[in-house]
Amino acid sequence: MRVMVLIKANERSEAGEMPSQELLEQMTTYNEELVKAGVILGAMACTPATGVCASSSPGASGG
Repeated sequence: MRVMVLIKANERSEAGEMPSQELLEQMTTYNEELVKAGVILGAMACTPATGVCASSSPGASGG
């Protein structure tokens, strides 16, 4: 099973601002614990939604 963890975008994240040093350290510790437990495959980052477009197909479900 694969899981994607997302955070809700806000003005700061959409502007590409980095989280605080404290939050980065907490996230790093959490990710390290997941690696040690053998439950994490990767920890890639997504880019801000600015400039991204969405598309849909006629008759497509779920959107």
